[in-house]
Amino acid sequence: MSKQKILDILKSSGSGYVSGEQISDMLGISRAAVWKSVKLLRQEGYIISSKTNRGYKLKALPDILDAVKIKAMMKNTSAEIRYMESVDSTNNAMKKLALEGLEDNTVIIANHQSAGRGRYGREFISTRGKGIYMSILLKPERVEDIAGLTCMTAVAVCRAVEEYSKKEPKIKWTNDVLLGGRKICGILTELSAEGESGEIRYVIVGIGINVNHEQADFPAELRSTAGSLYMAQGQPVDRNRLAAELIDNVLYMYENIRQKRSEYMQEYRKRCVTLGKTVEFSRDNKPIKGLAESIEDDGTLTVLLKSGQRLAVKFGEVSIINA
Repeated sequence: MSKQKILDILKSSGSGYVSGEQISDMLGISRAAVWKSVKLLRQEGYIISSKTNRGYKLKALPDILDAVKIKAMMKNTSAEIRYMESVDSTNNAMKKLALEGLEDNTVIIANHQSAGRGRYGREFISTRGKGIYMSILLKPERVEDIAGLTCMTAVAVCRAVEEYSKKEPKIKWTNDVLLGGRKICGILTELSAEGESGEIRYVIVGIGINVNHEQADFPAELRSTAGSLYMAQGQPVDRNRLAAELIDNVLYMYENIRQKRSEYMQEYRKRCVTLGKTVEFSRDNKPIKGLAESIEDDGTLTVLLKSGQRLAVKFGEVSIINA
């Protein structure tokens, strides 16, 4: 009840701020109760800004993800869009449905993930009503067709974000998309193949992008590194429109992967903040430092050591360091 009353107060205030103390006095509840209600409203997708000594201001109502709207805004006509309000992980959901014979270019998009996954089993924070969490099912004919797929997906995401926001995203090897130096997107690519023949059953490309998140939506340990489109441009983003741009760009890349691999990988190198930096990674449980020298078309990172030796890094965690 307090949540709805607070929403009514913020709506009636127009473009002005309402202090937490004023709301507390109007409703006869504690400041802590006001804060909790505002937090719940934010989780539902309401964009509410807060400023010290000024209070709260409602900036935008939730934008509801809608598969029909997304499809109508897309150039690609072959994709099937399936919407789920909440799911543990869109990649997990897609794996289950893939066994039922889903067609190539099927997309699952969710408003919330209760157990979103990043690389190496890490959690991907998937705040309800704030982001785009989706998985795309691909069925390539040959394993060679997906060399560098994660890197090229990162480029496709960058193109979609840039087209929407007019800001230039960067990439940290191998799959983190950055805007204003903060991570706004992660990509998790998973493959299923026949055990004996090695024939690919399917590939699932999972994309999680922070759209209308505010800094307070992230855990304290991520607030200095995580970002969103809203934080970068200062105004709410239409998630349906952005989702359409994302899907169009990823599917266009995939459909032209053989002819345009070099083009995408060249763009990847230009956007990659890792190249030319001193990096550290682990091999045989030992830390190794070197210069990130080059990236091959399959996404392999070549690191030049002080000894003059070059090491090829195909996977794993690579950190940029200052020395």
